[in-house]
Amino acid sequence: MGRVERKEQEKKERKHPVYRYFMIICILIIIFYGIMIVDEAVRSMLMTEEPRAFGYTKINADVHQIYFCGQKVLIDERKVRTQYSQWRNDVQVLWQQFKELTEQFVMNNL
Repeated sequence: MGRVERKEQEKKERKHPVYRYFMIICILIIIFYGIMIVDEAVRSMLMTEEPRAFGYTKINADVHQIYFCGQKVLIDERKVRTQYSQWRNDVQVLWQQFKELTEQFVMNNL
């Protein structure tokens, strides 16, 4: 294999989508951890307890507090579970209707 073919092969391998996605994920993880480290260092130097850039605390058994970009977001686990069960039931009903519709379509076209 000549030099030109080898370089073309390497270029094709670099363009592989799995490689690109892997590199994007690695870059995002590095940026995320960098932001967390800098935020922790600044807060420790200034001795402040303001909301962190990213963080999580569990207030009680059902309420969670998430810090994102300095904003506090409270999440009630019970509300999330009820919404999830409602969406799950809606999807099951939709799936059942889809099955019935396809069965009718197949029977009508036979």
